Amino acid sequence: MPHAFDVRRLVRLSLPALVTALLLATASVAPAVAAPHELAASADASRWQRDASFAADAMRHSTVAARAAHLALDRSHDVRVRQFAERVLRDHTQLAQRLRRLGAREAPVGLAYGRLRGVAFDRAFVEDRVAQERAAIAAYERQARSRQDRRLSRFAEETLPTLRRHLAAAEALQAQFELRRRNFADPS
Repeated sequence: MPHAFDVRRLVRLSLPALVTALLLATASVAPAVAAPHELAASADASRWQRDASFAADAMRHSTVAARAAHLALDRSHDVRVRQFAERVLRDHTQLAQRLRRLGAREAPVGLAYGRLRGVAFDRAFVEDRVAQERAAIAAYERQARSRQDRRLSRFAEETLPTLRRHLAAAEALQAQFELRRRNFADPS
C-alpha cells in the first residue's frame, strides 16, 4: 500500500507546519481582540492616568499660585494686590496640603515675571492669576464631573468655589488696573 504510506507521511510532515501556521495566525489576531477584563484594566489605567495628571496639575497650580503670592507680598506696593496675594497664599497652601494627603507631589516651577517690580509686577501678577485661575477652574470642573476617583472629584468640587473667588478678585484687580491705565492715557 504505497498510497497509504504517502498520505501518512504527508500528514506527519505537514502537521507541524499546519500547527505552526495556526499558532502564528492566532497570535497575530490576538492583540486586536481584547478580553473584557483586559479592556476594563486598560480603562482603569487610563482613568488612573487622568486622575494622576489632574493631581499633578492641581499641585503645580497651587505651587505656582503660592510662589506668585510670595513674590507679590515681597514686591507689590498696592494694598489690594497684597491683600489678594495673602488670600491666594493662604488658600493655595491649604490646597497643597490637601493634595499631599491625596498623594500628589510638588513640582518645581518658575515665574516669567519674577524679576519685575512695582506696577509692572502687579499687572503681570494679576494677569497671570486670571489666566491660571481660568485654566484651573476648567480642569477642576472636568475632574469634578469625571467621578473616577471619588476623593479627587470631591476635592475638585470643594475647591471650585475658592478658585472662582480668586478669579473674581483677580478680574476685579485687572479691571481697576485697566481703568487706571485709561485714566492716565486720557487726561481730559
